[in-house]
Amino acid sequence: MHTVLLPTLMHFLWPGSFIANEEIPLDRAVKDALVTISGGSTGGHSGECLVVELTNLSDQPISTTIPAGWLMQNSDPEAQDLMIVDRQPVVLPAYGSKSVTCKAYCVESSDSSPEPGVGLRSMGLAQPTWVKLAEHLVKNPVDESTTQAAVWAVANEHDIAGIDPGAISLRKFVAELTGRKVPWYAKNYAPPTEEGRVFSNSATSVHGEIDFALNTRGVVTVLVHNGRGTLMHTIGHDRHLGPGEYGMEVDLTVQGWPKGEYTIQFFLDGSRLLKRLAFEV
Repeated sequence: MHTVLLPTLMHFLWPGSFIANEEIPLDRAVKDALVTISGGSTGGHSGECLVVELTNLSDQPISTTIPAGWLMQNSDPEAQDLMIVDRQPVVLPAYGSKSVTCKAYCVESSDSSPEPGVGLRSMGLAQPTWVKLAEHLVKNPVDESTTQAAVWAVANEHDIAGIDPGAISLRKFVAELTGRKVPWYAKNYAPPTEEGRVFSNSATSVHGEIDFALNTRGVVTVLVHNGRGTLMHTIGHDRHLGPGEYGMEVDLTVQGWPKGEYTIQFFLDGSRLLKRLAFEV
């Protein structure tokens, strides 16, 4: 009887102990000094760009999982840290090691892309909002560029408009996660000009569809103003329209415009404001 109960009793008395073949959360395994983690870049800042090596320090096999949201710090302070957006189960033999290639994404858009072979240090799970995003992206995968845009929107407070407008549910999720509104527009950026950089933060265009309605006949003018009220651009020409509902595709070139908030305003007969929408450059 004592032989049967003793392992269970010991498990409750010493929470740091573990039962062989029972999966252990990776953060617990690291905290209890059962597993060590190191990383190496394969080159690049997104997708399968990270190799993680786990080593079992115990005399028992260990089952664990590299979770979404695990953060790896670059040994080069000028290069990007990476967050794992993946979920990789791993079984480690006693005193054994395994290397696993993981999908990971940059969380420091202003730094340079990791060089192949550079080492990365395990930092454990990232802050909760980052982890929630990573878990969402594992369950709801999108392409690499859209994933990276979402990670930057959360980790580096990039405009949600940088996320592909086709990824509607992801835009909504990021907006709810960060307490922001879903933008009506999408934003494109110029390629980076500095060697090694992956993001320029220089917007080239804003585009989206705007709906408006008229209950009378009149002339509709569409104007773009900056935050000080200065006219920046007139979109198209005056439109002579009758009562009805309309949709307008906006594709506005903003390259070289100062950063800040702008507005697109629809006027009827030059004075009556029909609609006003804000966007950021």
